[in-house]
Formats: sequence, structure tokens, C-alpha cells
Amino acid sequence: MSPEYQRNTKRQWAYKENAKAEPPGAATGAELLRPEAGVHQAGQAGERAVMEHLATLGDLAVFSRVLVKVMNADGTGPDIDHIVIQKGRLAIVETKFFGGTIWGDNTSRTWTQERYVRGGAKRQFQLGNPIRAVLWYKEVFRRRMLEKYDVNVWPSPVVVLTGDCMLNLQEQPAVPIVNVSDLPSAISGLDRGRNDPRQLQNMFFALMNEEGYDPFMR
Repeated sequence: MSPEYQRNTKRQWAYKENAKAEPPGAATGAELLRPEAGVHQAGQAGERAVMEHLATLGDLAVFSRVLVKVMNADGTGPDIDHIVIQKGRLAIVETKFFGGTIWGDNTSRTWTQERYVRGGAKRQFQLGNPIRAVLWYKEVFRRRMLEKYDVNVWPSPVVVLTGDCMLNLQEQPAVPIVNVSDLPSAISGLDRGRNDPRQLQNMFFALMNEEGYDPFMR
């Protein structure tokens, strides 16, 4: 993106390229606060908003909250918010409800959020990096399908923002970052890439019949 500063058309989030990785005077380590409990409920509302906007697309199948049970010693793995199949396209969607001002980049484990809390104080929080997360989800899911079901698919990772935030990134994001209202156009604009329709169909039935997930279809 050529301009140093860009804001999306609906003015609900924005980011600056070449920004610093954290705000001036940012707290570090244990000094960073954890998000408040209400953020979890907001995140669930954000996932519902994603489904409402996806439902405007045709020829659609969506699997939600897919737990990939491979990777960790305890048998757990990534919890994928949404896997979207639409007209030969395949997307893995990571949904985040972010507010305030956020600093980050493509590779750091965490981003720093600065926002106002009750009482009017400005506080800092440490948030997981959704770019890093969704890229990992993509690779783990692809490996799961290939190794267990002999299904070869190529998901496109997408990060969806459902809150109102200013996002300051040091670099061009490695994956699409879209406002929730722009998600349908982002999905329909994805490249079908190397995905074979028969492989996508096999993936669909593996998730539904073997893994036990109930898809939303339209």
C-alpha cells in the first residue's frame, strides 16, 4: 500500500505502515494487563456478526469453531473460528474484537493495545497476534487434511476485525485484514488457487462425517 496511512471506506479501523511495534512508554512483560472478562463476550458477538455477513453469500458452507486435534502433547490444537467454502474458494477466518489503538507486526507473538477503561484511565493490554495465529491455523489444518484424509487443500487465511480500533502495523500485513462488513466481498475476491473441487468436496465430508462438525449452508 503506497500511502503511509490508510483507513478503510467505512472508517471503522485503520492502520499505519512503518509504525513502531509498540506505543511510546509501553509497559513490558508482566506489567501488561490482561483483557477484561467482557472482551470474551464481545468476541462471541463478533463471531455471530461474521456469520450474519457471510450468510449474504450464495453457494456457501461454513464450519465454525473447528478444533484441530493434532499438534500439542495433550492432543489439542488450534481452535479455528470459521472455515469457509464458497464457489471453489477456501478461507480460514480468525475473528478479533479489537478496540482502542493497537501496535504490532506480522511476526511478534503479541500486539500491544492501548485503550480507555472504566474511570477514564488509559491502560495497556497484551493481545495475541492474529496474523501469526491464522497463518499457523492454515498450515496445521492443511497438514491435518492431508495426513489423515489424503485431502490436499490450500486455505486462504483472513483476519476479520469486528470492533472499532486504530491498527498501527510496522509493515504490510501478511494476510488480508478486513472489517466484518467487508468480509463477503473479501471472500468472493479470493483466488481459487490450487484448490480442486473434488478435494474441497472430500474436505467437506471429512469435516462433517468424520470430524462431526455441522456446517451452515446457504
